Amino acid sequence: MLKTNIIGAFIICAILFTVVGYFFAKLNINFYLYGKTLLIIAVLGVIISLASLGKSNN
Repeated sequence: MLKTNIIGAFIICAILFTVVGYFFAKLNINFYLYGKTLLIIAVLGVIISLASLGKSNN
């Protein structure tokens, strides 16, 4: 159970990175902002995965 949640979280993060990266490339937004956005997405992904892990443990 623990392993599948972690893998799922990584897949979701990878999809988000790809989608956001595509849109930033399309819009030609600078990479400083892109890096900050990726950091926010990564933090959100970790929080979501921890929350789902907490739910599965209870």
